[in-house]
Amino acid sequence: VKRAHDAGLKRNLYKQGSSPLSVLPTTLLVHFAPEFHQSKDQLQDVLRHWQAQLARAGVSCVQLSAIRGDFATAVVGAVFEDHHAVEFELGSVVHFLQTRREVRFVELKREFRVQNKFAGRVVQDGGRSSQHTLWKHNITGLGHVVGLADTGLDTRSCFFFDPDHKVPFGKSAFDPAHRKIVSYVPLEDSSDEPDGHGTHV
Repeated sequence: VKRAHDAGLKRNLYKQGSSPLSVLPTTLLVHFAPEFHQSKDQLQDVLRHWQAQLARAGVSCVQLSAIRGDFATAVVGAVFEDHHAVEFELGSVVHFLQTRREVRFVELKREFRVQNKFAGRVVQDGGRSSQHTLWKHNITGLGHVVGLADTGLDTRSCFFFDPDHKVPFGKSAFDPAHRKIVSYVPLEDSSDEPDGHGTHV
């Protein structure tokens, strides 16, 4: 954290013309050191301690973001109101995190927005036109099966949901009658995170 801070984090994050310890609406993504990936309960205990310590700096959100094998992250920031983060004392938070032995590194948590209405055109012709070039030539993928390995799939999404057929879960499961999902072979679970990458691919 200190290296990132000294290398220009404050230049990128702090308000222009303000002091290095000024407040800024933002959210941080904290990556844990590998030895702290063993237990979800252990991580939750750490975050409860952080919450108590960081409340004075205006932080109202400290929660586990992901834990998968040797990868674990937490979100540190303030509750969003009307899609804008509430301000907190970034300098104080960075100073606290750089002293924690459980922290591996810290980065800004970027806001990602799903833009499906543009993705279809980009995939079909690189976004050069405002039309769906392949669909215009009646190339729709109807009758074809596509294999995909990603974060998972929101089977309740309107794009995949079939009220008349259950999703065929498992290595040997297959149902060509399902309107979209003929087979779902889960790796860790049978779902996807909110706005997950797999669902929107």
